[in-house]
Amino acid sequence: MPQSPGWLAAARNYWHEQAVLAVNGCIDPNLDALLTDDDRLALLRRLAQRIYSKLLQFGERMPRDFLNGLCDLPTESQYSQDVETEAFLKCGRALLKLLDGKMTAHEVA
Repeated sequence: MPQSPGWLAAARNYWHEQAVLAVNGCIDPNLDALLTDDDRLALLRRLAQRIYSKLLQFGERMPRDFLNGLCDLPTESQYSQDVETEAFLKCGRALLKLLDGKMTAHEVA
């Protein structure tokens, strides 16, 4: 697999940091600062679609062990049971809609 462009590697690191902060509520994905041209937008759109397709393969529920393996969360913050996949699919659909220019950042998905 080719090495990620520098901006995408920085985005991955930023998003991972946001994921493990254990904050309650929304986080800023910083898309305005990261997606500065059409090539970047197209690449992130392709990655988001690929991940969305993989989410569909989980079926109705995502295993807690898989989810807990995504981040190094403290035990008290880990998932205690499998989670309905639809919760993640809803976020994925909203992100794809946003990346396609069909939703504003402030619109409720």
